[in-house]
Amino acid sequence: MAELSQIMLVVLIFGFPLFAIWCARRYTLARTLGPIVLCFAVGILIRNLNLLDIEEKVAERCRDGAILLAIPMLLYSSDVGSWLRTARPMLQGFGLQIVSVCIACTLGVLVFSGVLSEIDIAGGMLIGIYVGGTPNLFAVGLALDADSESITLLNSAEIFWGALYLLFLLSASQKVYSYLLMSPKRDDRYQLDQAQPISEIRPREALIGVVLTLLLVASTVGISMLLFGSVSPSFIVLTITSLAVILSLVPAIRGLKGTYEIGDFLLLAFGVAAGLMSDFEVLLSEGAQYILFVLLVMLLSLLIHLLLCKWAGLDHDIFILTSTAGFYGPVFVPQVIQSLGRKSLLVGAMAVSLIGLVTGTYIGVMMAQLFRWLI
Repeated sequence: MAELSQIMLVVLIFGFPLFAIWCARRYTLARTLGPIVLCFAVGILIRNLNLLDIEEKVAERCRDGAILLAIPMLLYSSDVGSWLRTARPMLQGFGLQIVSVCIACTLGVLVFSGVLSEIDIAGGMLIGIYVGGTPNLFAVGLALDADSESITLLNSAEIFWGALYLLFLLSASQKVYSYLLMSPKRDDRYQLDQAQPISEIRPREALIGVVLTLLLVASTVGISMLLFGSVSPSFIVLTITSLAVILSLVPAIRGLKGTYEIGDFLLLAFGVAAGLMSDFEVLLSEGAQYILFVLLVMLLSLLIHLLLCKWAGLDHDIFILTSTAGFYGPVFVPQVIQSLGRKSLLVGAMAVSLIGLVTGTYIGVMMAQLFRWLI
């Protein structure tokens, strides 16, 4: 029975995206929400309504495998020249994201200084997350010798609000933020994207891309084992992304038809698996204070970042992508890129997300020392 349950879980993760795509083509509501939102939402609902027995390890392996394969498949067709044209606004927007998070978290620590124990460490871990994604939470926590229960509750609270905000990013964010920030202009800096017709996908070329990706991921995991004696998520994501960008400079690889579409499908599978791992039951029963702390910091960070981007004259897509790069790290950037329809910004958004992944731990640890002095 256990094996059957695992097989059903894998079928759900990789089968539901096909159903979501079919629904999006047939029904107006599904098309408005988009396949990504449908996949992420169905995973969350199945997990939290206990509609299916979830094998954590199976869902985790599917989630990690899907994103590791998706990143290079999406990047092969990227135009590095587009990144160079958007480098300045993207870097500027991400710099403002870091400033916003540090200010917001400082205010949050001061407000909750008498409410949460080890608030200085919690603040440092939260900055680590919002500069470069979840891996930095555990890195900062390890560096500061954080209590394991605090790490779990803070991570659960961040997942809770992060999942809700991600649904917004994947659905209505572009329309909402367009009322608050300027729209991107068609000029030398920005290339507004057009979808590739399905008829241009060539199975043989897509297969070449898949084989190349499997070799790339396998070799990177092998190098990680040789260097660190274990699988290092940060090293693997950084290396795979960098090598995929380098390979995109080869005209023959950049011209492969169908790699982006396969990567897009893998993103949908990743969304289902990530949703299946979002369990909010323990958090709601034990972590109410952490829920409020994370909510305050997230809202303040978004507000400050929005105001700074408006002051700097950055458009809403740059704001959305640099916010995504900080809050979620590299793994969710391609999903938001797909929902925005801005394929040309993928390399730039991945680049700043990797900067956050690398620097988030250091910034989190330094800010935790500052918080300790303040309180």
